[in-house]
Amino acid sequence: MTKILNYLTDDLMQEAMVEAAATFFGTRRQIEVEKEAFAQKLEELRGVHERVLERASVFNELLMAPEYVGAFYAAIGVENPGRLLRPERTMPEKFLERWIKRPLTLTRHGAYEKIVHLVYAGLQDRIDEFHNGRFYDDPKGTGRKLVKAYMLQMRNWVERLNTKITRLNTEAPPSETRRFIKSLDPDMLRKEFVMDAPLDGLTMDMDKTMEVECVDASVLDGLALPVLPRPHEVRQVIREQSRVIFDAHEDRIREMLDGWATW
Repeated sequence: MTKILNYLTDDLMQEAMVEAAATFFGTRRQIEVEKEAFAQKLEELRGVHERVLERASVFNELLMAPEYVGAFYAAIGVENPGRLLRPERTMPEKFLERWIKRPLTLTRHGAYEKIVHLVYAGLQDRIDEFHNGRFYDDPKGTGRKLVKAYMLQMRNWVERLNTKITRLNTEAPPSETRRFIKSLDPDMLRKEFVMDAPLDGLTMDMDKTMEVECVDASVLDGLALPVLPRPHEVRQVIREQSRVIFDAHEDRIREMLDGWATW
C-alpha cells in the first residue's frame, strides 16, 4: 500500500512540475509572440507615417518657400510642426492630376487657393487616419472591415504589453517557479539545507538574466505628428496666405498651373 501511495505521490509531483514548467515557459512565449505582433504593426504604422510625410512635403512645396510654410502652421495654431517640415522630399511629378480634381475657377489665383485648400484637406485627413485609424473594406472581398495600424492603438497596446511584462517579471520570476518545484521534492530541500542552500544566492542573478525585456515605447515618440485643424476651420487662413504667396511667387505658380492644364 505504501509503494502505491509513493507511486501516486511521484506521479502527482511530476504532473505538478510539468504544469509549472509549462506555465512558466508558455506565458513567456505568449508575450514574445505578442511582442513580435507589435513589431509587425509598428512597421505598418511606419508605412502610414511615410504616406503622411509625402503629403506634407507636397503641401509644403506648394507654399513655395520655407518662411511661408512656418507662417502657415503658426497661423493655424501648430507651433511645432516637427516632422511635417522634413525637407528632403520633393513634389512628385504630376501630383495635381493624381491627387485632386482640377478646380473650376476663372483666375489662376482662385485656382491656386483651391489647390492649397484641397491638398491641405488631404494632409489633414491622412494625419487624422494616422492618429485615430480608419476602417476599410477587405480588398479580398471577404466583407470584413480592416484597419491599418494607428498611433492611438499602438500607444495603448505598448502600455498594456509593458504592464503585462512588468507584472510577469515581478510576480512570476524564474526563482518563484524554481522554489515551487523544489517544494515538491523533500529530498532536494533536505540536501540544500545540509549544503546551506548554496543555490539561493543565485536567485537574483537568475531573475535578472531571464527577465523579459519591455518594449521601447520611445519608438512611437519618434513617429509623433501634430494634429491639424479640420479644413473648414482654416479656410480663412488659407485664403489670406494663398493671396500673399501668389503675389510673391506669381510666375512660379503660373508655371506650375500651366504645366497641369490650360486655364
